[in-house]
Amino acid sequence: MTGNKERVTYETMAKGFFKFAWIGSMTITDLSGVRGVRITMMFLALLTIAVYGNSLVNKFVWDDEFIIVRDPAVRDPSGAAALLVSPDVVKPYYRPLNRMSYLLDYQLFGMRPAGFHAVNVLVHVLNVLLLYLLGLRLFPAAAPAALAAALFAVHPVNAEAVNFLSARNTLLSLFFVLSSMLVFHQGLTRGSWGRLVSSGLLWFLGLLSKEPAAVAIAVLAVMAFTVPGRAERMQRTKIAALVPHLVFAGLYELLRTHALGAAVGSGDILSGLAGRIADNVYIIPRYLGLVLFPSGLSIMHALPATDPGMMLWVIPVWGAIAVVLWFLLRTGSIPVYFGMLWLAVNYLPISNIIPIPSAPMAERYAYLPAVGLWIIAADRGWALYGKVPAKRALAAAAVVVLLLFGGVTANRNRDWKSDVDLFGSVVRADPESALGHFNLGNALKDAGDLAGAQREWRETLRLDPAHSGAMTQLGSLSAVDGDYRAAERWFRAALDADPRNAMARFNLALIFEKTGRPEEALVQFDLFLKDVPLEYQEYVPRAEEHRALLRNGKGSGGRAAMERGRK
Repeated sequence: MTGNKERVTYETMAKGFFKFAWIGSMTITDLSGVRGVRITMMFLALLTIAVYGNSLVNKFVWDDEFIIVRDPAVRDPSGAAALLVSPDVVKPYYRPLNRMSYLLDYQLFGMRPAGFHAVNVLVHVLNVLLLYLLGLRLFPAAAPAALAAALFAVHPVNAEAVNFLSARNTLLSLFFVLSSMLVFHQGLTRGSWGRLVSSGLLWFLGLLSKEPAAVAIAVLAVMAFTVPGRAERMQRTKIAALVPHLVFAGLYELLRTHALGAAVGSGDILSGLAGRIADNVYIIPRYLGLVLFPSGLSIMHALPATDPGMMLWVIPVWGAIAVVLWFLLRTGSIPVYFGMLWLAVNYLPISNIIPIPSAPMAERYAYLPAVGLWIIAADRGWALYGKVPAKRALAAAAVVVLLLFGGVTANRNRDWKSDVDLFGSVVRADPESALGHFNLGNALKDAGDLAGAQREWRETLRLDPAHSGAMTQLGSLSAVDGDYRAAERWFRAALDADPRNAMARFNLALIFEKTGRPEEALVQFDLFLKDVPLEYQEYVPRAEEHRALLRNGKGSGGRAAMERGRK
């Protein structure tokens, strides 16, 4: 990794930026003597804010209600320290720093979503600036560093990570990883053990934000063996530079094990491993397709059927990938090699080799690994710029691409205004998505459009006749309308399709209670309370209240209870 020391010293940049990032008392203009860098950073910040400015009107959507709005820890500053030894809202995650950030948001903005969205945009802006600073150490000129940062700033594939408040862990993880690398580079070049310890601490904070930060240790190790260092001890034993990181890794493992009772990556990894690895034959080209042609953006990307005839398209695509890799390996470009290394190691956590509970593929997962693609694209674009005579035309084309990407991203931000908009975008991207139609029905129900909700749930059943959730919702509508026989049929069908459907069981118990069958109602309430999923904990007091009344011979229920029981 090389840098232009005449243009700006790394020490000046690091001091100016980190004071800005941590304390907020300095501005970019404090980077005196580096006017070009200062202006570029201001431009990148303004570009990012311009693209994501319209996201500030968006609401809490999707899992935000569950992970942020209804999490009591977000409102209790006295419990901040306890978050460090507590699991995330959903196991097996351990991301205390992310949860602490929501707690800080609440203290600053209350439960107003605009403040939360502003913080997400701010962290993305900081990540853009950090990537630019890293590029100044990586590229032989400032222009490709700016291009890589600009691509990262505006590309539509990043819109999900920035707009989805519950995905802030991804933004924070990259922030601390990039910060750690910049400080690590400075520690190596200046022989400063203090900076190496600071790098380890920053990496540790990245781990506390999201587990995939762990793979950054591979990039740091390569840096330790390739970046010239001043300290003689470092020259003799390069791996010694990573000692602080290894110490912090041990501390993280202790904290995580205490919080979850399990080590990183523990669990049944071997079960289904071959299938999960094979899924990447489709997933990798799909991610690359979203980068090259960012259309059909969606929060739900279903894996295709396993019919080999439907997967023949991957053969020529993988052939093209192999040709591109061969070409890149022949470039001899350090930025290209760094970008490929970054892409490879950061793809591992999203490859589903270690099972991802939420989804095998999501656009927010690409936020970290795609940084490698922006570095490679900027390097090859700069190399082309040096060879072609029509330099202005090429620069103009780059600007057009950035504007197009920025426009698509700004338009994509609008999909996150509400749940109706968000799940409507899923259905537009994939009209055959049963899950998309189901969630759109839920959103329409919450918005008061019961006719629209019913239409979407019936469409869900057309696409997936065994969809237990849609049956439950249609049963709830029947119960609220007073048609308890139809409601009972829907709830029984829902439980036949999925005996673990807690809401169907809760509502069936209410039906039995309303129609004078207390013994059957008690059985269903007991089964519901036996194993209540985390997302339905709020119904536990109601179920216990109804059960107690039934045991005392005082049944209650009716339309109001059923309305409360709809989910």
